[in-house]
Amino acid sequence: MGEETTFSGPFWFGEEGKVTIIFSNNDYILIDYDNKKVTNLGNKLLEAKERLKNMGKGKNFPDFMTE
Repeated sequence: MGEETTFSGPFWFGEEGKVTIIFSNNDYILIDYDNKKVTNLGNKLLEAKERLKNMGKGKNFPDFMTE
């Protein structure tokens, strides 16, 4: 049988519960469940915060933004 892989990196839930940020394969990834869209925010924390802020979603992730 094949091996099953699971995600075990850090993650942050948006306050509205419709978006999540995960850290996978050295990249911060934004997952939007409503739009079924995945956005790579970059591989550096400051870069990811800036992109999230430019998208207007920074306030939805207070824990991530103060990380």
